Amino acid sequence: MSAPLSRDFPRLQAIALYLDLQLQAVRRRIAEAGQWEASRKAAARPPSPPEWTLQVDVGAEQRPVAVHHGECVAGARSRRITRRNAIEALAVGVEPSLTCRPDRELQVDCLKQFGTAEDGRLFRASQGGRIRSTEYTAVWQRAREKALTPVELASPLAAVPYSLRHAIVSLWIKAGVDPVKIARRAGHSVAALYRSYAKVLHGTQTRANALIEQKLGG
Repeated sequence: MSAPLSRDFPRLQAIALYLDLQLQAVRRRIAEAGQWEASRKAAARPPSPPEWTLQVDVGAEQRPVAVHHGECVAGARSRRITRRNAIEALAVGVEPSLTCRPDRELQVDCLKQFGTAEDGRLFRASQGGRIRSTEYTAVWQRAREKALTPVELASPLAAVPYSLRHAIVSLWIKAGVDPVKIARRAGHSVAALYRSYAKVLHGTQTRANALIEQKLGG
């Protein structure tokens, strides 16, 4: 058993200060160990499969054969492509894999039904030209009139189509999605994400601090 503590007040204060410093040092070491463990696991984690791949035939021309999605096995003769590449390939007649059905994921049935403009654009005016902002803004306002209450309609809520982008990115941030993944989905850099959504990101600090404290306490 440990010896009873002295009643010497200055001595007790010195002991308390020493223990507090030791506790702080332990917490710092725990944080460092946690970072090291996370880095070790990240390094050991196998690379994620490509989201979209294009399978080609065995000929010298390597003609596209099929589009695959996710972890679907496309075979050795395949290469990673972007989502846009996958849409374009399916639009020009490359077959979708019957296993993973990328055409359903990309809703390519709409492409087969409505086609694209001559230059490959998905959205076009009735005569094939570019859609002017005045046209889709007018449609957007009519949609707001049907969907919103009179009070909401008079407010800035969803005032322009771009509001949808801002809303979904803000939702992803508040949901705790990795900022790197958010930036990739939004189509810009992480630096641009932090510049454009600084207020939303700042609002997550309290939650982040709580998670850190919970981890250290656990």
